[in-house]
Amino acid sequence: MALLSRGHEANESADERILGSGEFVDYVLKAKNEEAKKPNVAEILHDVAMSSGISEQRIVGQSRARNVCKARVEFFLRARDEAGMTAITVGVYGGRRGTRGGIEQQ
Repeated sequence: MALLSRGHEANESADERILGSGEFVDYVLKAKNEEAKKPNVAEILHDVAMSSGISEQRIVGQSRARNVCKARVEFFLRARDEAGMTAITVGVYGGRRGTRGGIEQQ
């Protein structure tokens, strides 16, 4: 990224890969950086498994034990909020067929 000078005081961001004004270039580069920072679902699942002490297989499995369900909800919500996945996609990843169970309501 470089600064494009137009006159004495006006400096504008420029990038040869992006066609547009300096403001638009800044917007596109910021959006690209934010997208790169999003964790993927596997990372979130691993993080929840490590923090809860429950295996990844049990979190996405069929267990109804209270501690497993709590970890599963944390995983589903974080995948939706941090990775930008829809509740249905997260549910399918976790072996669920629908969104019943409070994913959408929270």
